Amino acid sequence: MVSNEVQWKLVKARDEDGHSLATGPVQQQIREEALGSHVQSLLGQQLSVYFQRRR
Repeated sequence: MVSNEVQWKLVKARDEDGHSLATGPVQQQIREEALGSHVQSLLGQQLSVYFQRRR
């Protein structure tokens, strides 16, 4: 999964209006959803997320 912290780092998140969002809460929500926790899904939300591959 792209949210794998070892290989990828979330560098930017924006909402549907183009406003920047804090990456910490977005990354936490991606992590929780990947682990199967019952959180509000990011799927279907108009978010733009930008990842950078760690070297």
